[in-house]
Amino acid sequence: MKINKVFSGLLLSISGIIVAAGTPANPGFDIINKSGSQKTILINNGYKNIKQAVLQKATTIFGKTISANNISAMIDVNEPTLLVVYEGAISNKIEPFRPRGGDEGTPAFFYDWMISGPKVKQYVYHFKPGKDIYVTLHNNGALNPQTGPKGGATGKTEAGYPLANEVSQSDIMQATEVY
Repeated sequence: MKINKVFSGLLLSISGIIVAAGTPANPGFDIINKSGSQKTILINNGYKNIKQAVLQKATTIFGKTISANNISAMIDVNEPTLLVVYEGAISNKIEPFRPRGGDEGTPAFFYDWMISGPKVKQYVYHFKPGKDIYVTLHNNGALNPQTGPKGGATGKTEAGYPLANEVSQSDIMQATEVY
């Protein structure tokens, strides 16, 4: 009888942990790579480098994502966010340099940055502050908001993050020149 009570208590504890873990925490940033090749990303939030990682390509079959290979990062969505995408896998540390402030949330924000790093093709993006940045990268640096499974019908990203406060296409700015 005592073993049954211990076993029951253990099962309740485990089920409580599973329920509490249910939906993933909202990180504020998530990217899926549907460009067809590896990329290296650098995420800068609040003028600090948050994450540098190699972004593997997503696996899709007939338009359905089988394995997103997404990368998430905890960011403060109210702080300015810069995303640099480099072609290929880069292991060396990359540091963008920002000489002055201002212009957050506008295309002029790019003029405040000097992007250093390897001499490979790169794409640089900035987002209007205040929204979750859940994006999908496509060929030639095209970046758009994630729609999630079933064309957004679930209201969540592939990783389970809510789409309610997600950036819109007009909130995504791409630098036309890199300095």
